[in-house]
Amino acid sequence: MGLQASIDIQFSQDLSPKDIVIKLINSGWKIDFEGCVTFIMPTDIDDYDWKTLKYSDFKLEEFINFHSDENNLGIVLVSSNNIGGEFLIYSGWMSFSLSINRVYLSSDTKIVDFSFYLEKLRPFTKMIKVSSIQCELTY
Repeated sequence: MGLQASIDIQFSQDLSPKDIVIKLINSGWKIDFEGCVTFIMPTDIDDYDWKTLKYSDFKLEEFINFHSDENNLGIVLVSSNNIGGEFLIYSGWMSFSLSINRVYLSSDTKIVDFSFYLEKLRPFTKMIKVSSIQCELTY
């Protein structure tokens, strides 16, 4: 199965997944990874059928507006140095799968440097109220 790493953030109150993705983008995360955008359509209920479009063909505003305030939202986001992964955003929490250019504590270990990711998420977490953050690494 391989290594899986994720960070789950529980919100103190229900929030619109649309607002959450906008806050993530406004705090430095970007949708463009190697000229493409990867996302889940709002009509995809629990299938997690990720779609990919060229960045130039993707219209973020249309994607956001296609979701209702209650729709779950799935999108790949990366930081300025192209480190990131899949974000699954629900009204009460979000899960961030650390899958793109994963950062480790050292080159000789497969222990993910969660502090790196938490620092990248810090501007976002300052915008909302968080009730818990859970970092998980599974071999």
